[in-house]
Amino acid sequence: TDLVELDGKPLALSFTTDTESLLAGGPVDATPCDPIETLAVGNHELVGAGSQATGIQVDQVLFAEDGPDPGSGLVTPVEVTESRHRRIIDVPACPSGCWVVVGEGYNTGWTASTPDGSLGAPLLVDGNANGWYLEPTTTPTTVTVTWTAQRPLNVAFALSSLGALLAIGLVVFDRRRTSDRSALVVSPRLAPHVRNPPRSARSARTGRRNSEEGGVDDRADRRRAVMTVAVGAVATALFVGWAWALVALLLGVPTIVLRRNRLMGLFGAFLVVGAGLVVTAVVRTDRPFPGAGFPIRFEWLHGWTLLGVVLLTASTMFASDSRKR
Repeated sequence: TDLVELDGKPLALSFTTDTESLLAGGPVDATPCDPIETLAVGNHELVGAGSQATGIQVDQVLFAEDGPDPGSGLVTPVEVTESRHRRIIDVPACPSGCWVVVGEGYNTGWTASTPDGSLGAPLLVDGNANGWYLEPTTTPTTVTVTWTAQRPLNVAFALSSLGALLAIGLVVFDRRRTSDRSALVVSPRLAPHVRNPPRSARSARTGRRNSEEGGVDDRADRRRAVMTVAVGAVATALFVGWAWALVALLLGVPTIVLRRNRLMGLFGAFLVVGAGLVVTAVVRTDRPFPGAGFPIRFEWLHGWTLLGVVLLTASTMFASDSRKR
């Protein structure tokens, strides 16, 4: 009596199963213990209990005029011709109107059409399926269901691959340029107006110049570190959440103190890899049922993973290519 409520009243259900089937996540058919009164025309509320409390998940409820009779015509087998991105469904005549249901996961990327025109975007039916309503007809209807999201996705994949190739090319080109530059040896020369300054004067000038250059480098490194942390915090606030921006600032403190932009990248990589390891460990140990609610098990990792991606990106924006000897 704790699985389903109908109009505020518990609905007593009975079912028979075994431990092996339950642990395997197999479906279990349940039937009402008592006859259900005919529902009046109007709105009715059907509530299923959360699986966290009962251990059993209510996936589907079937309403019928004369009970769950397979021969009642509520669900009619149809002939389907499948291709990679298209389903052609031959629907028999339905004088009272009918629904065409494609249970491949609800997504507005699916579209359906008949010889008379488009049926528009799908409606969410059966909990996680795509449904289109057909008007009453006395003749068979051919419905063509098409997955339209693949073409822009292929374009995105192609652009991503091109970007990766360009990035690899830039890395290779940068390495060649750096090696060529380092091969050039420039001999130090005295200033033209000073021929042979005393050794102490040369040492003093060299020490002062190195000190000034070191101070400039330190200030530049500190400035880059501050900009990296600032951009990372703002991006985190926009793409993850304002509370997560505080976490980004805390992780950025070592970056500013040590003046090392790579620390932000290391923190980001640790978060992304760590999230992947946690997901892998949970799947291997708990083996959650692969239903539509499967990603909920890892919802708490969503913010951490996005934070890792933002930190990785921010750490590359103000990186310095200078190499100190």
